[in-house]
Amino acid sequence: MKVESMQRHTLKILAVLFALSLWAYVLNSEPVVIDKKLPVNFILPKGMVLTSLNESEVTLKLKGSKAFISNVFSNNEMIQVNLEDSYKFKGKSFTQKIYPSNLEVPFGVEIVDIHPKEMNIELDILGQMEVPVKAQFYGEILKGKKLKEFKVSPEKIKILGPLNLLKNINKLETAPVNLALLKKDEGELKLIPAELDSRLFLENSDKLLLIYKTKK
Repeated sequence: MKVESMQRHTLKILAVLFALSLWAYVLNSEPVVIDKKLPVNFILPKGMVLTSLNESEVTLKLKGSKAFISNVFSNNEMIQVNLEDSYKFKGKSFTQKIYPSNLEVPFGVEIVDIHPKEMNIELDILGQMEVPVKAQFYGEILKGKKLKEFKVSPEKIKILGPLNLLKNINKLETAPVNLALLKKDEGELKLIPAELDSRLFLENSDKLLLIYKTKK
């Protein structure tokens, strides 16, 4: 029994020594340097929205053991940048510095460099307004038929975005609808909004419909 007990303890000690040796090898192995791009998530002041941004991601130069660095940032991580203090002291337009401290890196990995180190930021008040929807058409309806009546549902849609942009909008046009698709005596077609400024957001745009009736 004593011999078996000693053998078990010996195996445990050998396993620990092997693990320590392996760990020391990993730590002391030749470090590698890689570049990794990460998107930036800006934490905005309440009621504000981005109107201008010269960059939307940063490139990190990372250094570390191959064992630690191979899978770093492989889970769709983002670098978090809080703009609240900058807005409080600098107003709507300012340069925001990007610090490595904005991002936590795994043990054994070091941020050697970050690019860009600063970004130009412009903010505006987040506004919203309702505007009428105007359907656009092209092509010809089936021979022998005419478009008797139509309406867009809903007739108005809410647009959200920078207040300065909303001031110039008085309606929302749809992407042109091919009249040849109006094959029934009455029916519905899904409407697609015309392309908007990427800084604007439409509420419930997936519910836009053209309700129509045709006649001979």
